[in-house]
Amino acid sequence: MGTPDFPCTVPRCTRVGDKGFTRRDHLIEHLRNFHNLDIPKRRPGERSANPLGLPHFQHSESQ
Repeated sequence: MGTPDFPCTVPRCTRVGDKGFTRRDHLIEHLRNFHNLDIPKRRPGERSANPLGLPHFQHSESQ
């Protein structure tokens, strides 16, 4: 398993650092299910590297 590159940015969430996510899709599911955020799923055929449009959800290497 790789190093977690996708930490949760919700204040006071413990899923940061070594407890972060190695996959962006797992972070998105965590935000939807654990924090009950309304993040729309992409439509069939739609492809986006950052559908939320928020810079803090980008991969850490690109920052």
